[in-house]
Amino acid sequence: MFLRKNVFKYIYLILFIFFLFSIYQVFNPPQTDNNVIAASKYYSSLDTLHILASPHITTSSPYDAIFADDVFLINQAYQGLVKLDIHSLEVPDISRYWTVESNNTSYTFYLRPNQLFHNGDTVWADDVIASLEYFLRNKSDSYIR
Repeated sequence: MFLRKNVFKYIYLILFIFFLFSIYQVFNPPQTDNNVIAASKYYSSLDTLHILASPHITTSSPYDAIFADDVFLINQAYQGLVKLDIHSLEVPDISRYWTVESNNTSYTFYLRPNQLFHNGDTVWADDVIASLEYFLRNKSDSYIR
């Protein structure tokens, strides 16, 4: 009986230590190397977007992403010509629709009218072409490939 009471005493002590440690982490969130800050009520600013993200984020560039955590973050911030729906089927995003040549080597995308960048500038077909050309020239290991 005496041994059982002591065991419970130690279990409560260990749980209390875990509780204190979790409180410490709330008030002292970990700093990340890539400027992704965990969402917290202690970070407050009207001009800053705070997201809860994995500490394993390595990039926020869609051209450099190769890990699932990076891709998840990028999908929260960027739009593409197409996206995947809840059934993992391709659906239009900034494109209205697209056509594929019979030999599957040529795709034609028709953009939605009045699509805007975050700064209010209109998205033109030349912007999409420039982005794709940049990717093809400079990046070869991204998830997009």
